[in-house]
Amino acid sequence: MPHRNPGWFLEIAAELLFGYFQPQMLWPLLLKLRSRDPEVRIKAVQLLADTESEQAFQALMKTAEEDQDQGVKSAAVIGIGQFADEAATTFLLRKLQDAKPETRQAAVEGLRNKMEEQVRAALVVALKDTDQAVRGRAAQVLGQQHWLPKDDGEALWHAIARGGFGEAVTAHGVQAIAPLEMILRTGDVPLQVKAIRALGEIDDHRTVDTLLPCLKSPERSVCVAAIEILSEFDSPKIIEPLVALLKHSDPKVRVAAIEAAARLQLQQAAQTITGMLKDSNWTVRSVAAVALGKIGSQLATESLVALIKDSDSDVRQAAIASLGRIGDPAAIRPLVVTLVDADNNVRNAATAALQCINSNWPQTEAARQAVPELRAARDSSDQTIRYAALQVLQQMGGLSMP
Repeated sequence: MPHRNPGWFLEIAAELLFGYFQPQMLWPLLLKLRSRDPEVRIKAVQLLADTESEQAFQALMKTAEEDQDQGVKSAAVIGIGQFADEAATTFLLRKLQDAKPETRQAAVEGLRNKMEEQVRAALVVALKDTDQAVRGRAAQVLGQQHWLPKDDGEALWHAIARGGFGEAVTAHGVQAIAPLEMILRTGDVPLQVKAIRALGEIDDHRTVDTLLPCLKSPERSVCVAAIEILSEFDSPKIIEPLVALLKHSDPKVRVAAIEAAARLQLQQAAQTITGMLKDSNWTVRSVAAVALGKIGSQLATESLVALIKDSDSDVRQAAIASLGRIGDPAAIRPLVVTLVDADNNVRNAATAALQCINSNWPQTEAARQAVPELRAARDSSDQTIRYAALQVLQQMGGLSMP
C-alpha cells in the first residue's frame, strides 16, 4: 500500500468544504460591493480577487464596468489580472483601449504577470499611449518581463515612455521629433518643458515647426522654454510671434522674449523694447535696457538716458551699460551727472560707459555742460555724493572751472 502524507485527508476535506461553502463565504464580500464607501468596495474587490473563483470573476468584471468610482473600477481591473484564464486576459486587453487613462494604467498593471505574445504586443503599443503614467507602467512591466525592443521604433518609444527624452534624441535624432511632439500635445507642464529642452538638441527645421505652437501656451513655463529654445534657431518663422510676445501679460514671458530678441539682434523689435523701458516691472525694465545695448539702436539713447534716473539701481546700471555699448555721444552729459549717484555700482558703471563712448570725455563740451549739476552735488548733505562730485570736478580740471 503506498505511503500517504498523514494529513492528506485533511487537505481533501478542506478543498471539499471550500467548494461547498465558497458561495456562502463570498456573499459578505459581494454585499460590500454595494457599500456607499469606495474604500469598503475597494477592499472587497481585493479580497474577491484573492479567491480566484468564477463568481468573484464575474463580480469584478461587473464592478470594473459599472462602478461610479474610478478608484474602485481600477482596483477591479487590477484584481482581474489575478485570474489565469483567457477571459481575464481578453478583458484586460480590451481595457487597454478604455477612454480613461486610470483604467488603461490598471489594465497594464493587471497584465504584468501574463507572458503571452499578444500581451507583450499590446504593451508595446501602450508605450505610445497619450498618458505618461500608462506609458511609464507599460515600460516597467515590459522590463520586468525581460522584453527587448525589436527595432529602432520600439527602442525610441521605450525611451520616451521611461522619460528618457535626452536618450531618445541622442540615439534617434530627428526620429524623436514625432514622439516629443505628442508629449507637447498631451503631457503635463513639466513633461512639456522637458520635451522642449530635448527638442532643442535636434538641429532640424522641423524642430521650429514643432515648437512654434508652444509660444501660444497658456502655461508660462512652457512658453518661456519654447522662447529660449527657438531663439537658438536662425529661422524667420520665429520673428513675428516672438515680437508679439513682447507685449505678453506675464512679465517673465516678456523678459524671455526680450532676451531672445536681443540674442537674435532683432532691429524690428527695438521700438517695442524701447517702450518697455517704462514697464511697471523692474526686471522687465532692466532686461529691456540690456537688450537695447545688444541690439545697438541709437534711437533708444533718449529713453535709456531717462532710465538712468530710475528708482532701482539695477535698472540704472543696465541703462548705463547699454549707453556705453551704443556709444552715442549724446549720452555723455547725463552720464557725467550719474558719476555722483548715491550707489557706488552705478557710479562705476557710468565711468566704464563714458570710457567706451570717449576715453577723453572730461575734456568734451558735453561733460562741461554737467558742471553746474556737479557743483550742486558738491553741496549735498550726503557725504558720499559730495566726495564723488569733488573727484569728478578735479578730474575735469579743478574746482574753479566756469
